[in-house]
Amino acid sequence: MELTTSQAVDLFLASLRTRSAPANTIKAYRLDLRQFLKQGPTALSEVTVDVIRAFLDSHEQHKPATRRRHAATLRAFYAWLMQSSECRAHLILTTCPRFSRPSQPPTYGIALSLHSFMRRV
Repeated sequence: MELTTSQAVDLFLASLRTRSAPANTIKAYRLDLRQFLKQGPTALSEVTVDVIRAFLDSHEQHKPATRRRHAATLRAFYAWLMQSSECRAHLILTTCPRFSRPSQPPTYGIALSLHSFMRRV
């Protein structure tokens, strides 16, 4: 059975609670990821760099600090996915083809390709 984005988010938030992450961090991540779930595909395998960019670009009306927090949340989520034994094989096989680097720097000063997330781990 394919892992859904929502299931992966729930596992990520549970892992934060297990590691005793600060309550404010968990709350912020939960809110940001729930917004992402509303705009993104249901299947984790369908999340692409373009989906992530579209989500971040759709929040241009927010202050820079909020946009940076959204990007940081997604970075933390995808870094966790790559380290998670529960999700790693699924993610590598279905979600992380080798993406080329964008020709322009990302809007938020971060690398937004899933390939970049993988290289950090």
